[in-house]
Amino acid sequence: MVNRTGLFMIQSAMAILFWLVPLALQLLLIIHVIKTGRNTLWIFLLIFVPLVGGLAYLIVEVLPGIGKSRAARVAGTAMAKAINPSRRRRELESLLSMQDTVRNRLDLAEEYLAAEEPHKAVEVLQPCLAGVHTSDPELRRSLASALLASGRGADALSLLERLSSEGRLEAVSDRLLLVRARAEGGSVDALEAYRGLYEGDRGLEAGYWYAACLVSRGLRDQAGEVVRDMREQLRRFPQFKGTMGKAWLAKAARLLAAK
Repeated sequence: MVNRTGLFMIQSAMAILFWLVPLALQLLLIIHVIKTGRNTLWIFLLIFVPLVGGLAYLIVEVLPGIGKSRAARVAGTAMAKAINPSRRRRELESLLSMQDTVRNRLDLAEEYLAAEEPHKAVEVLQPCLAGVHTSDPELRRSLASALLASGRGADALSLLERLSSEGRLEAVSDRLLLVRARAEGGSVDALEAYRGLYEGDRGLEAGYWYAACLVSRGLRDQAGEVVRDMREQLRRFPQFKGTMGKAWLAKAARLLAAK
């Protein structure tokens, strides 16, 4: 009898804790919103959708401020973009107006590219290619990417060829950029170039461009095989799900779905 009573008391205490802990966390997050001057819309989200709202608030508002790991920053940025896509861009535009640095220009240009506004990215980056920053490899790579996206393939290729001759295009993403510029200019066989890059590294961004090239040539069955291989890569290496890998797979799949 005593054991049953003790067990009942333990179960009751645990039930109370399971009820009180989420409520206490919800209250703490609401207090945090008020004390830190965050957008009051968070309060409504925390009250009416406590679990989802609490998780979103932690990722968007709390983790970016305290998390030092790259994963925390990436997760916070991704969630923030999903909830308010233009917020980061506005913040960077404001920051650049106060602190005109190359780093701020690079970050803003990246946002413009993500928003599919490459002409703005070019405008932000071109003034940097002067003085001590003329030979900055990161700056030249970013500008080449913006030029290529804005339809200025010849200018992009010129920058990338110089970087390649200097041994500055070692990353797969950099070599892919060079292949894209060369393919656009007709100096290489685009299909063979994309195939070689994808089969050599299995990068999902390269997979997207390989699939896109196949689709553009009417080789949809082969493109389907590439997309299935990309999906298998994502299944075998789940760490890619928190990166752009998942987005490249989704883009490649949409290519096949389009008529």
